[in-house]
Amino acid sequence: MMASDDVMPPEASLAAAEASVKFKYIDSPELEDPCWLPDDTPLINSEEQPIAKTALDQMDIIALYFSAEWCPPCNKFMPKLLKFYNYLKEEERKFELVYVSNDNTKESMLAYMKDQHMPWVGLSFDSPLGEQLRTNFKVAAIPLLVILSRNGKVISDYAKKPVESASSSHDEITRLYNNWMRKLLEINGIPVPEEEPEKKGGIFSSLFSGGKKKDRHQDKKQDKKQQSPPQNATEDHIDEAPPVSKQKNKMNEKLLCQKEQLEREKSMERQKVGEKTKKLHDTLASNAQMQKELEQKEEKIRILEAKNETLKQTAEAKTNEVEELKQKLAMLETELSSKAAEEKKLYDEKRELLANISLHGWLCKRGVKGPTANSWRRRYFRIEEGSKLTYYKTAGEGPPRGFIDIDGITSVITPPAAQQDKNNCTFHLVTDGRTYELLAHDEANMKKWLSNLQYMKEWRAKQKREAQQ
Repeated sequence: MMASDDVMPPEASLAAAEASVKFKYIDSPELEDPCWLPDDTPLINSEEQPIAKTALDQMDIIALYFSAEWCPPCNKFMPKLLKFYNYLKEEERKFELVYVSNDNTKESMLAYMKDQHMPWVGLSFDSPLGEQLRTNFKVAAIPLLVILSRNGKVISDYAKKPVESASSSHDEITRLYNNWMRKLLEINGIPVPEEEPEKKGGIFSSLFSGGKKKDRHQDKKQDKKQQSPPQNATEDHIDEAPPVSKQKNKMNEKLLCQKEQLEREKSMERQKVGEKTKKLHDTLASNAQMQKELEQKEEKIRILEAKNETLKQTAEAKTNEVEELKQKLAMLETELSSKAAEEKKLYDEKRELLANISLHGWLCKRGVKGPTANSWRRRYFRIEEGSKLTYYKTAGEGPPRGFIDIDGITSVITPPAAQQDKNNCTFHLVTDGRTYELLAHDEANMKKWLSNLQYMKEWRAKQKREAQQ
């Protein structure tokens, strides 16, 4: 209780009056428009679970909160914002908040939402809508709280300071929310109701009354000069307190705006310093990465130079090998030319041989064993495999009956007339192991066989000599 001679100052009387007021909420307007955000807006909660955009379609007011985990002013403001938000939710106000992240990574954003226990939704980190919103609202510093109507009209583009001031009192939260609702009604062309507090006692008769109250105040002031003060003068002193000066209110509002502007400028400066610091760190990290890449490239160059030197040496060795192969090829070509000449010579000699001799035909051969021993048997003779005079029972059909090795003939004998047949056409081929007695058709045929055998024997001897050389 105050002493009877104490007088309450006007500011104290106003504070006491406001502390006893219970403000009523302004009713929600009948707005048919859904939330202005696109239907496919990717909204998530702190667990990264998707939230449908339809959750915002029934809200009257939607706040965009631009913030980040690395921002100290944001962390300082967060408890007050949580208190403000939770109270409006307890009062079942149609109010929702959307977190627009300025974090460096998606992981930082989700960790920040979990650590701060954010009950509101957030715009997905990868959504291009976030950059569009930062551009549209010219976000130069954080934290920034923008208040919008459901249909996207701006109610307040810097609500951080008012929310920070109002979070200390439920009545102040209600008063600020009602101010936003009045602005919402005004920008949508809906009649705005007056702000009328619910009175709890007679102390508001001097604060919210008209001219008659002022007259009564003057009457009481005159009566007070004639009467002694009452035992309990608190209420009368409050009634006698003059109203707060409008000029002082304007000065206070101006000072508040200037303070908010200074706070905003300080926040912008801090934001710029943070951005410059981040850019500097990024530049240093980039320089370190570039230095590392440069060292890696220099190492690659050294490796490539070593490989190049090895390839040069290999190329020189291959060049020498090619020269050696060229020389060998020239030698082989010379040798092939010589071989070709020899083959041509042999071919010519063979043609000459074939032209000069004809070692094939019928002869009679005397047997030496078996039932036909000492009997003449007719056989067909021909040269095979170069030096074999092979004989058959028929003209080259069936298996051979034997052969005479021309290289093994030591001599060719013509028997004397006493040992000749009547046609004088018998001749002998003598070898180391046997003497073959042969009978030609006539003397001319015998002479032809003898001449051809002699030529064949000499040609074979010539080939042997050339092969030995």
